[in-house]
Amino acid sequence: MNKHSSWSFALLLGSLLCSGAVIAKDESSFTAEQREDIGKVAAQYLVDHPEFLMDAAQNLKKQQDDALQEKRAAGILKNISSLLHDPSTPVAGAPNGSVSVVEFFDYQCIYCAKSFPVLDAVMKKQPQVRYVFKEFPIFGSNWPASVQAAEMGLAIWKTQGSEAYLKYHDGIYATGHNEGKLTQDDIKQVMQKNGIAVPAPQIVKDMAAAIKSTQDLAQELGVQGTPMFMVMPTTGASKSTISVLPGLVTEEVLTAAIVKASAPK
Repeated sequence: MNKHSSWSFALLLGSLLCSGAVIAKDESSFTAEQREDIGKVAAQYLVDHPEFLMDAAQNLKKQQDDALQEKRAAGILKNISSLLHDPSTPVAGAPNGSVSVVEFFDYQCIYCAKSFPVLDAVMKKQPQVRYVFKEFPIFGSNWPASVQAAEMGLAIWKTQGSEAYLKYHDGIYATGHNEGKLTQDDIKQVMQKNGIAVPAPQIVKDMAAAIKSTQDLAQELGVQGTPMFMVMPTTGASKSTISVLPGLVTEEVLTAAIVKASAPK
């Protein structure tokens, strides 16, 4: 709310309340006619100055966003070991990087697909960062390939490491198949094209437990959609150094979060 609008409204309402016709010690001593007059003045002012409501709504949203960020940061600090150091979770970039970028994602999520080029660009420009990939097939109940692709990715990570995992991860997105279009044939072709060995079926099946663990963690952290990025110092994180970025992000926003997490403590 700008100063001119707030002062104008305060003066207008004050003049009405302090006039001989409306003066009263409290609201209960206003007559029905006086309350109606006050309501009319306030309503007309808001009609004439809609920016008053817009500013108030923006301030309220900022307060709500700040409160949500603080709540999420507290959840991250409580679960930081599971978030950053779960051995079943793929990690790329600098293994000992001082900053970690975590993404909860689903290969079938169109906004995850749109975020992929952003993350890819940041990974190339920020190789000193540690990147953590939380396979979170949130659309699995609608599209089974979400779960199948996630299980295969985790099995590749377990048996062949980060290089093979990244080839698989990037290859799945390169198909351009999301929102129910990804198939088992797509998964097989990506692996064949990139020379990735097929893990034993039992290993793939065992990845269901890792996915369940990520789902439980997501619930604990209030992750209800994908993508969800979380950026923080790998050690010594605090509420002030953590950034939670839901939805589609830009390269600039993600980079700024890395810079924030890199700042001297």
